[in-house]
Amino acid sequence: MKNSSFIEFFIFFCFVAFIAMMMNMEADLEVNSMAANVDNKDNMFNLFEQQVEWENRLDRLSPIGTVEHDSKPETNLFGIVLTATYQDGNNDGVYTPPDYQGNFQRVHDTNGDGLNDFPDYEVDNKKVEMRIDFDPTRDLSLTFQSGYSYSKTQQVTGTSRYLADGFTYTYYQLRGSYKNWFSQVYLNQSNSGNTRSYSQGNVIRDESRNLAAQIQNNFKLNSIRSKIIWGIDYF
Repeated sequence: MKNSSFIEFFIFFCFVAFIAMMMNMEADLEVNSMAANVDNKDNMFNLFEQQVEWENRLDRLSPIGTVEHDSKPETNLFGIVLTATYQDGNNDGVYTPPDYQGNFQRVHDTNGDGLNDFPDYEVDNKKVEMRIDFDPTRDLSLTFQSGYSYSKTQQVTGTSRYLADGFTYTYYQLRGSYKNWFSQVYLNQSNSGNTRSYSQGNVIRDESRNLAAQIQNNFKLNSIRSKIIWGIDYF
């Protein structure tokens, strides 16, 4: 009986250690993300300096001599003659424009980002979920649950109409209980895909994620006929 209780406690201890490891990985991911943002800002600043240097290239020019012409080099001047012809249909000395010619083209990509901004009325929604329960003893229970959803549909907002094109949502949850202890950890992830506006074609970027963990315990105080429940949450 003692060996069984020890095994149950050891399994629950490993479960809590796994939650702590997930929290540490999430913290490392945030640090790496901050470092990547700093590198991106440095690269943008370098590109800006290169752009300024290119735009100011004419300021760095200096004269290297004079141009001689028509045997009078002391003027330091030269002339350019431009000739052009135009249509004067009624001989009034004024350009006569041609008749109106329509050359309209059908354009589905309004902002040139490679995505079709023409209304797409296809609706495609998918969803799948799974759950695994493991109860080795009466005092110990473990559950793993996960789900995935995919959406393509029209969304009417307060600003304009949007196309949710390939918007996905994924979640993972692992929870367990041992006697009067309870613990869980879950991860939510979103990806907006090519979700965009119909009015201007601007694309929404959403690659957010949220990791949370919880541990909870309860015990009785018979002296005051009460039950105390306490816990710690991490978001």
